[in-house]
Amino acid sequence: MIYLKDYSKLEECISEEINKESSLLQSIYKETGDSEERVDRFAKLIDGVSQSDILVLGENDCAAKEPFKIVTQGNKGEYWTQQYIGLLQITSDGTKEEVFIRSRFDVNESCEFSKYILNKALGLKANILQKVEPSVGRGEILDLILAIIFAMQIARAYRKGIYRRYRTYENNDSKLKGRIDVARHIRLNPIFNGNIAYSSREYTADNDMNRMVLTAYTSLQKRQPGLMRELEKKYTPVKDFISQLKNIMQPASRQEARKLVQKERKKITHAVYSDWESVRKTAILILKYMGIAPEDDGTNVNGILIDMNYIWERYLVQIVKEQLAERNLNEKYKCKSKERFKIFKEHSRNDCRKDCREIVTDLIIYDSKGSQKQLIIDAKYKNGWEKIASSDENSINGNEVRDDCFQIMSYMYCLQCSRGGIFCPQTGEARNKKYDIFPDDSNKKEAVTLFSLRVDELKDSPGRKFESVMKEREKELFDRILEGLDEMEQIYNEGLENGELKKAKEVALSMAKDGMEAEKIARYLKVDAIMVQKWINESSSVTQKAMMS
Repeated sequence: MIYLKDYSKLEECISEEINKESSLLQSIYKETGDSEERVDRFAKLIDGVSQSDILVLGENDCAAKEPFKIVTQGNKGEYWTQQYIGLLQITSDGTKEEVFIRSRFDVNESCEFSKYILNKALGLKANILQKVEPSVGRGEILDLILAIIFAMQIARAYRKGIYRRYRTYENNDSKLKGRIDVARHIRLNPIFNGNIAYSSREYTADNDMNRMVLTAYTSLQKRQPGLMRELEKKYTPVKDFISQLKNIMQPASRQEARKLVQKERKKITHAVYSDWESVRKTAILILKYMGIAPEDDGTNVNGILIDMNYIWERYLVQIVKEQLAERNLNEKYKCKSKERFKIFKEHSRNDCRKDCREIVTDLIIYDSKGSQKQLIIDAKYKNGWEKIASSDENSINGNEVRDDCFQIMSYMYCLQCSRGGIFCPQTGEARNKKYDIFPDDSNKKEAVTLFSLRVDELKDSPGRKFESVMKEREKELFDRILEGLDEMEQIYNEGLENGELKKAKEVALSMAKDGMEAEKIARYLKVDAIMVQKWINESSSVTQKAMMS
């Protein structure tokens, strides 16, 4: 086993003491001798893993649809791991070895940090946070990954219908249905007894692929019953699908499962059932992982990975939703994730649904009515932001975060919100760092706050203790988010009382009286259309109350 960490220098990872016994690294070392060459060769082995044979839990519906890199080379020639954690299997000159990539914030192989973040991000409540020994920690986290990916894939595929295929049934009875099998009829019925041997073809869910999927699923149920129950609650189509299969078939025995894997190596290419192909691949992987199917069956599955950038975004959303509910703030604030906004419509075209770019926000917190944007937060798991958050220096000029700065600024400009935030992990004491976007213009109030979550110093906090520590830190984080929301509310109120916003409101109401639509008013005044509509509604409400009194 070779142990790596995400977003870390490859050379530092493979030089650690825990990797000294690796047969693959030893063989590479003997062949090359040179340290730099050794790292280079190992990096190429890892990056040579077939993308089509990697299961990825991420934004692309658990499939490696987009090109991705497990390792990248920096400007100085050094290799860095990327945002993925999980398990890879690499083969070199007949030597097989597993590569286990964990989060850089995991203290040891038990992966308490990763398990907690996954649990929270995916909204699971299964008791998987108990103290585990390092020797079984890897197995537990892999069970978790496999189960989640499998459930998500089944739920997505089943929404388009259960997988069916034609199957030939051979019968010998008096209920003729299909084609008479003369040779078999003579053999089975030498004396006329009323039976007829015949065969029929049916388009049915009772097929080998579904039976293989059922076998893999029930194997997971035996290993992780609590987790599978939680996944069935979260992904209701999964429970319906499994119940339907159990009504028409039984899981295969170990011997039968081996035959099923051999028979079901052919890819599913039917356009209607394209989503079932990922389910087929994962089922084979699960059966191999459980030791039910042979490893040398010709199926080349090389990896199970989790995109931690995706998980970190989901984790942020869950923190905010949870804290809003606990503090009874759902009536004051609304939060929305993964909202899509069209930009760059060709001027002469009326239809903006096509040929436009999109911005997709991680999280926006609105006011109680969901009309006024209070705070836009972008989640960043990468180590560039971690360094800034953990340092006493306040500089944000590093090239590592350059594009991220422009990204959050563009979100704020396009969506007309004065407050933005970056959510990132931090080692050391957590504190907000605030950056004015236009420091030379006192009239402009736009600012970005670094909302960091402390994730270090948890070596002596396994299991439930770890969970309680993290929950306290999440509360501290949300306290700082509330400070940003209060700031935004103050800015809005001040602007409404005196300043450009007050003037814009007066002009907008005057234009509305003349019959101009809210969207045209907003374009003319260069303000948010939702805000203009809010002003109009408030004015109408006040007028109606005055008339009633």
